[in-house]
Amino acid sequence: MIIGLNGQKLLTKSPAGPERYTLSLYKALAGLDKTNQYIIYLENDPTEFPEVKYFEQFPNFRLKQLTKIVSWTHISLLLELLRNPVDVFFSPVHTLPFIKTFGTKYVSMIHGLEYKSNEIYSTLSARGLLHPFVLWYTMLIADLIIVPSRFTKKAVKTSRLLQNMEKVKVIYEGVNDTFYKRNELEISEIKSKYGLSGKNYVIFVSTIQPRKNIPNLVKGFSMALESKNELKETILVIVGEKGWSFEESIAAPTKYNVVNNVKFLGWVDQSDLPTLMSGAAAYVMPSFEEGFSLTILEAMASEVPVIASDIETHKEIGNNYCNFVNPNSPEEIKKALIKVLTGQVEANRIENAKNYARSFTWKETAMRTLSAFESLLA
Repeated sequence: MIIGLNGQKLLTKSPAGPERYTLSLYKALAGLDKTNQYIIYLENDPTEFPEVKYFEQFPNFRLKQLTKIVSWTHISLLLELLRNPVDVFFSPVHTLPFIKTFGTKYVSMIHGLEYKSNEIYSTLSARGLLHPFVLWYTMLIADLIIVPSRFTKKAVKTSRLLQNMEKVKVIYEGVNDTFYKRNELEISEIKSKYGLSGKNYVIFVSTIQPRKNIPNLVKGFSMALESKNELKETILVIVGEKGWSFEESIAAPTKYNVVNNVKFLGWVDQSDLPTLMSGAAAYVMPSFEEGFSLTILEAMASEVPVIASDIETHKEIGNNYCNFVNPNSPEEIKKALIKVLTGQVEANRIENAKNYARSFTWKETAMRTLSAFESLLA
């Protein structure tokens, strides 16, 4: 079987969720499958991306750069698939060439339909207005759709963008082995690097945008500091690039008088993130909607207590190991922070959460993804 892989997301200098998913899955496939042939299609020269050059060590993997002609996906990639057909073409995001090529099975990953909970998204740009159409067309022409959670599958169904739900398959993401409890020296060094020496901190990791609920997080955090004098020096570390409509989130520390207790680090190098996570007293993810929330599992694997919004995805992924809060209630966020930061979390619960998170592996994700590819040709 010849499998074509969309490699656009591999060529990103500041990778976020979809980019991390792409690299982790492709590396797991390379380590797992020595039989099938893989072609990773790239838009640009991968020389500056050592993680991409990594695939050159595998005899059954080949990198192929395609010159962009107006639209890389809809023209350059389409022409390549027409000239040199593959058995299966996989895109790690919900964009496929607009024409279905004969003899090739199309597979698309849909990380979530969060745009539907953000009405403002559709008014920001022409691209935003086209978003539902792109999703609909991708679902229409794909032979198989992979989603990361049962919640996302249900969201696809209720969206009415797809009639044939039998071609939707849930495959969970995995936790990289780099997420584990680091030693005191490693944590001390990472704290020094990011100006956190001697500080106790809680951490949030994601792109800054409205559905991440940072204003309510900051408000609940400020209330916790006000309620407990011993928490006055605690820092809220926010890791992630600015997304769309980030202004309210950035202004929140000023609004709630905790400017000196909130640090926006922006995007953090992926080699630093596991240690930065490990050094936190708590991980907080109060978002209104998510397709998966891999960072919750990464925090658990790092033996960090998790505070998460009580949305359906978090309950599915976090099981009983999160401290769940109503995302619309800063009061609940405050109480959860006080509980965790004052040591009211049982050690065995943290240990059990770590073991649970370790059950999510990229090898398993790759095995199930490869099995899904093979099922299309059975």
